[in-house]
Amino acid sequence: MGAWFTETTSTGRTASEAFRKAREDAGYESGHGGYSGTIYEKHDYVIVELPKGLTAKRLLSLASDAEDVDQVEYLVDEVRYAKQLVAQARKGHIRTDKARLRKAEKDLAKAKVARDRFWKKVGVRYEDAVRTAAEVGFGDKWGPAVCVPLRGAEATDVRKRHGAKRGEQAFLFFGYASS
Repeated sequence: MGAWFTETTSTGRTASEAFRKAREDAGYESGHGGYSGTIYEKHDYVIVELPKGLTAKRLLSLASDAEDVDQVEYLVDEVRYAKQLVAQARKGHIRTDKARLRKAEKDLAKAKVARDRFWKKVGVRYEDAVRTAAEVGFGDKWGPAVCVPLRGAEATDVRKRHGAKRGEQAFLFFGYASS
């Protein structure tokens, strides 16, 4: 089975109420059989508050970019593996193994620069929110969803689309879900 990225909005007096409504709607739309790739597959959420000046749309975009740019862990493992191959001095593979190590080290250096450049662009002000959204939303398909309480024009738009009652807040939920 795979995973599908899901993003949905909902309204409620609390995040819990909005989450319950979002799951009910997804279950109604996609069925209750499981593996729908919708918010229905999520059983919990982590609230990520928007820092001043950051919209939910921008947070989602930065979290996605953070996941794409952070290949450092994978490349550290690749360098470690390539070093093991070189140390083994496998007959007939020495040149290939050394080339693999050079490429892995070069790729790792580039990835570190790209990662550092990205986080510098994000800035300290938004870093915690983006890191949490990236780790939770783009991590485990069985884990919790990200819940972002909306504000401003984003909240107004969602409340209108959902026909929100007085006192209801707008929320964005997202993350990978099993499919």
